[in-house]
Amino acid sequence: MANEKIIPFAQAATLCADLRATGKTVVHCHGTFDMIHPGHIVHFEEARALGDVLVVTITGEEHVNKGPGRPYFNDQLRSRWIAALSPVDLLPHVELIYLLLLGLMTFLVMTEKQFLQFLLNQSLSKD
Repeated sequence: MANEKIIPFAQAATLCADLRATGKTVVHCHGTFDMIHPGHIVHFEEARALGDVLVVTITGEEHVNKGPGRPYFNDQLRSRWIAALSPVDLLPHVELIYLLLLGLMTFLVMTEKQFLQFLLNQSLSKD
């Protein structure tokens, strides 16, 4: 069942658009999720409570910048165990920016750390 949640980008775009067209609220979480811990589980549960469908995307291993040897686990393994979590409905193989640009999500749920990093990156890009 978990593997059925892992879908290609083309299918995700169509599926999310169809869900939103029927009035469903699509919630999106994105991250590296290299070492799943209780905080991730709570984050997914709280995000899922905000809508009808929780879509989780992972940062591709080639874009992870958390130090030498990271991520510890490749994209395929991280996808498999995230898809096995009950709050997660879909796990498309796509980078975060594509889903945001396509306007497929109703909400994007970030941790405080992710939001602060986003703000920092925005202020640095204006300099």
